Amino acid sequence: MLGNSVRSVKSNVKKLGRARSVRETLQANGSRIQKLHLLQNSRLPPGRQTHLSCPNHHLTLKTTHTKQRRGIFIFYSWNEKSFPADCMRMMFVSNHDKNAWEGTEFEQFGDGLETAMVLSVVGEGMPLIYNGQEAGNFKRLEFFERDPIEWKAHPNGEVYKKLFALKKANTALWNGKWGARMIHVPNSAPTEVFSFVRKNERDKVFAVLNFSAKPQLVTFKEHLFHGRYEDYFGGESIELGHSAQMELAPWGYRVFINKM
Repeated sequence: MLGNSVRSVKSNVKKLGRARSVRETLQANGSRIQKLHLLQNSRLPPGRQTHLSCPNHHLTLKTTHTKQRRGIFIFYSWNEKSFPADCMRMMFVSNHDKNAWEGTEFEQFGDGLETAMVLSVVGEGMPLIYNGQEAGNFKRLEFFERDPIEWKAHPNGEVYKKLFALKKANTALWNGKWGARMIHVPNSAPTEVFSFVRKNERDKVFAVLNFSAKPQLVTFKEHLFHGRYEDYFGGESIELGHSAQMELAPWGYRVFINKM
């Protein structure tokens, strides 16, 4: 069961013959899931952090620790189990409290920032953009004092523009019951790489994200991801099938789109 912590499950991995939601996969694969802490208003230890947040609960894990990277997987499973499909929960990589008290998004994520940005938009939930993120704000803003942001063009702003254009145009990424659930796609590097599909009768998105500082060469199981796609950020067309292999740079990601 998922609450403020997750107990390890001793059963072995069950192989399911159908597409599995994140929650179903967690239940079948519980023995490989490590303990997760959902932190609320807590000071975090130093080091690279990956956090996706929503009101009342805040998921944080140190991405430098392989076991705790599984927390991303657990978080979305807990989200699916605990909230109805029409609930639109806000997801963010930074906010007022995080920026002021725990560090800028650059301090929190380091080289993994862009990958976290991508997940916050293509995963389930309504993404929140905090003041200055699109301008690459590098400073901790004063909490109760006037502290002007230097508004300027920044690569992160361009990434967000492209992500939000996709979210608006692709119905599988719409919010709440109007979008599609995340369905886990098992891969050969489960403690490093997070991969999933969101699909409905009109659109399909296959996302693969490397939450590690090492390059990864991954293969995938099951058939849910099979199909012909456009690499959204690269622009090329690609056919993905049972023999597909994918190279990911450290903290790299790929987002593939398909019109059903």
